[in-house]
Amino acid sequence: MKKTTFKNWKVFSFIAITFLTFSLGKAQCLTADNGLYPNATFTAANCDGVFVNSITTLGYGSEYSNVNVELGETYVFSSSIATDFITISTDDGATSATSGITPLTWVSTVAGVVRFYTHVSGSCEASDDFRVRSFVCGIASTDEPDTANLQSPLIAATEAGTPIAISGRVSETGLTDIEPGLSGQAAGFDAWVGISPVASNTDPSTWTNWTLAIYNPAHVGNEDEYTVMVGNTLAPGAYYYATRFRLNNGPYVYGGTNGFWNGTTSVSGVLDVTAVTNDNLADAKVIECGNTYYGLTSAATLDEDTAPDGGGADLDAPNLWFSYNGGGTPQTVTLSLCGSLYDTSVLVYTGGTGSLNYVAANDDGCGTTVQSYLTFNSDGLSTYFITVEGYNLGSTGSFTMEVTCAEVIEPAVANQTCALALAVPVDGTVTESDNSFGDVSVVQPSCDPFGSVQDVWFSFVAPVSGSIDCTVTNLTMTSMNFNVYTGSCDALTAVGTCYSNQTAPVTESLTGLTAGQTYYVQVWSNAAEQGTFTLKVKDSTLGINNFESSDFAYYPNPVKDVLNLSYKTNISSVAIFNLLGQQVVSKAVNANETQIDMSHLPSGTYMVKVTADNQVKTVKVMKQ
Repeated sequence: MKKTTFKNWKVFSFIAITFLTFSLGKAQCLTADNGLYPNATFTAANCDGVFVNSITTLGYGSEYSNVNVELGETYVFSSSIATDFITISTDDGATSATSGITPLTWVSTVAGVVRFYTHVSGSCEASDDFRVRSFVCGIASTDEPDTANLQSPLIAATEAGTPIAISGRVSETGLTDIEPGLSGQAAGFDAWVGISPVASNTDPSTWTNWTLAIYNPAHVGNEDEYTVMVGNTLAPGAYYYATRFRLNNGPYVYGGTNGFWNGTTSVSGVLDVTAVTNDNLADAKVIECGNTYYGLTSAATLDEDTAPDGGGADLDAPNLWFSYNGGGTPQTVTLSLCGSLYDTSVLVYTGGTGSLNYVAANDDGCGTTVQSYLTFNSDGLSTYFITVEGYNLGSTGSFTMEVTCAEVIEPAVANQTCALALAVPVDGTVTESDNSFGDVSVVQPSCDPFGSVQDVWFSFVAPVSGSIDCTVTNLTMTSMNFNVYTGSCDALTAVGTCYSNQTAPVTESLTGLTAGQTYYVQVWSNAAEQGTFTLKVKDSTLGINNFESSDFAYYPNPVKDVLNLSYKTNISSVAIFNLLGQQVVSKAVNANETQIDMSHLPSGTYMVKVTADNQVKTVKVMKQ
């Protein structure tokens, strides 16, 4: 036999054996140069024959994932790389149960864990190019509704940024025409509204922009109606829209203006998105309390960028304008942009073009998100101009602004500014305070540069030791911030650490303070997080307070007339303070027991400071 002939015979034999092995579904692409990924065994979230169970988006070639499977279930295994070769093993990689080019369909012969391998080809090469390993399990339903349409409107127009409601209806005999479907939602339906690419009147089955619609319980009839608000992210232009329905996870069907969409007698609705009308201050849109307003700043330009900045916001991005007039009655106005789709800022002014006066502003006020939340007080006479923009020049998008108004409520405490700071001792006395309904400061602390600073102020005189512990404890305040300053109120310098977004008691220990010098403490939250808290400043060189609470009694609480106090040793003095920090009662005692007449005090909460053996105990008492 010639060498070449023998060589050809060997090649033919190899091809034949390889083909036979592949045809039997036993190809041995079971190498795993890149091992197992991810480590956890994957279990399907849904086996409806439609849902794609994504195992990983970071898969490699010559790598496998472990998958839980059910006996007799149909699986379609896939890789996002169209030429990938897939192998399934039911015996920990010893043999192949099935294999082939993606997608690979297999009816499971086992119940348990299988290995899902991906390789570059049937030659089993490795690759570090990322691919998605996923699968669909189950048999898709073939159920389809009897009718589906685009109900209303058939032609629509909206300003850029303002969504519109679009409805569609669907029916199925035996479901929507009998109870509960007749007067309630029939089971098994999913519904969407889709928007075409701009100026593209194409088959909706090719569209990708679908928004899930919600059942409308107000409609009663043989059809079920579904509605959704859409269009708020669309730039000015012409668009087309249609509905999409599915019954029992069956195939999608599409609704047009006259039943199922067919492109001739039943077509898509037409949507005209017009340009924004309030791009400039002169064209500010008038707003009213209790309403929600929308906008799309990506369709706007930057206007009045020389206006004053503040509140963590600077006017430097495309913006839209609104105006508010209180109609003669002072009000607290709240602007919530928490439902917006991008990083917003909101600023409020009085004045006019080229001469705007700063009132209030906010960048990030919705808690942990980057949307804005702001309150300001309207005097009922002035016109206030409100502008919505973004964090910086590149921040644009769709926003939602909810406007609510309420009667102006005076701040819970008087110490709203540094100049009105409440003096507190350094003996460990606990002062309870509240920043509710407080003024919004224009001073932006370093640790909260974008929040809305609704603050209250305190002062203390540094002790001879120059060392203090300043403890702030949040009560109803949901997020607490504080800072300590030196200097005068018009030229403050922070000392120590600036604390932000605290939800548990925090103590700032300071040393090296100048004895006899006044220091200031600023405590704040944004308007959505306002509430009560306590402040305690103590000379850290003093001994531990040994006031034994178990031997101290005070009653009744709440008190109507007389408060009784007793302690194991002589009580030297009693002082009562209101929540503004004002002393309203002072009494020297020098006895184990005493009574304090509170009958003349207004109803409310008071702090009772009891001194005994040079130790201090402060308790909270309610006066009826």
